[in-house]
Amino acid sequence: MHSQTQPTFTKKTLSSLGPPTERYLSIARVCDKLSRRKSWVYDKLKNDPTFPRPIRLGSWPVLVESQIDEWMLLQVASAPPAREPRAGFARTVAP
Repeated sequence: MHSQTQPTFTKKTLSSLGPPTERYLSIARVCDKLSRRKSWVYDKLKNDPTFPRPIRLGSWPVLVESQIDEWMLLQVASAPPAREPRAGFARTVAP
């Protein structure tokens, strides 16, 4: 039989990695961050290959916050420019 060896981590190797720099967000936190419902997030996971993929920490799926932030920036960068308001519909601000 073929046996695979698992990497061994000691206190020394773990401390050399430094403090964790990533935050992990549950699906509910992703919904809060994006101001969207769970069904929208699950639809993105299913149908949008550019949307970040979750990873499992224990039994819970989580997404890496920096990947969500990067995806949001790409959405803004690729969005078409806003249209100018039509003549006669200019907004005025009360003093």
